[in-house]
Amino acid sequence: MECCHWYQKDDAVLAHKFSEMADKFGLNKRGVTMNIVQELQGSPEWLALRTKYLTASEAPCIIGISKYKTRTQLLREKSTGIVQDVDAATQARFDAGHAAEAVARGIVESLLGAELFQVTATLEINGLPLLASLDGVDMGETIIWESKLANGSNADLQKVIDEQHWPQLEVQMLVAGIPRVYFTTSDGTEVGTHGVYYESQPARRKQVLGALKQFYDDLAEYVHVPTAPEAVADH
Repeated sequence: MECCHWYQKDDAVLAHKFSEMADKFGLNKRGVTMNIVQELQGSPEWLALRTKYLTASEAPCIIGISKYKTRTQLLREKSTGIVQDVDAATQARFDAGHAAEAVARGIVESLLGAELFQVTATLEINGLPLLASLDGVDMGETIIWESKLANGSNADLQKVIDEQHWPQLEVQMLVAGIPRVYFTTSDGTEVGTHGVYYESQPARRKQVLGALKQFYDDLAEYVHVPTAPEAVADH
């Protein structure tokens, strides 16, 4: 799960541990692999870094399937740097998601038989600056973990991916150089944590890359025209 108003020390420790070990053993230097950055997810530095890239979490919006933001809204935000304030309901959803993710991490680690490290990585491909904030990746770089908050409408996980999340997963796999994601939803309990594997699909990767390129081109030419306030008649 990726959002912009949280920061936990334990996550910072895990990310730093992964980065140090990856550098030591060369795990992030094989083929098209992760360029791991030091900015910790949720920190001010990470927030600033995101503004310089097209992020995996923005991909559903760029494709046009996001439930939370339109492509036009994202263009305006990326161009002006002005982001709409997070309201109380949205912040509560973010907080619930991260609380559930913290519990689900141990459950998923037991299932996969591997410790999962939170990592932020970047990649430039065909002139596109991409960034992915990964909820988890194993030390061998064989699997990505993506966590979402469970709700009543996401019981069919494959359907949820197909309707909402596949662009994010495709960009994550592209940036990380890893062809498989374990996608979970969780309500913060073991019985309420469910997962499904998703593997990259060439047609979908091509589609999302095309959409990202078009968005990047449109962003370069975008000119924001502020809406003039309505005139108030004199009485």
